[in-house]
Amino acid sequence: MLKKQHFELLKLIENEKKLSKIAELLNLTERSVRYKIDEINEEIGSKKIEIKKREFFSSLNKDDMDKLFENIESTNYIYSQKKRELIILYT
Repeated sequence: MLKKQHFELLKLIENEKKLSKIAELLNLTERSVRYKIDEINEEIGSKKIEIKKREFFSSLNKDDMDKLFENIESTNYIYSQKKRELIILYT
């Protein structure tokens, strides 16, 4: 199941192609970003996002994005610890 950070990563690679910059923006190591890309590709069912020479190459299309987002419901979404704390405080 994809988490918030996976979707943040997808949004970032639309505009930024350098692995080092994405890792910096997400406050992750480059290796962690690579693992997240592997998890996204696994969820899609094919290798649509690749990293070559430390740059992203994506062949994701609208159908792929729809597939990623179609199964997301609030009951399936995994909130971060901070978000869970806010939900508890304000509900």
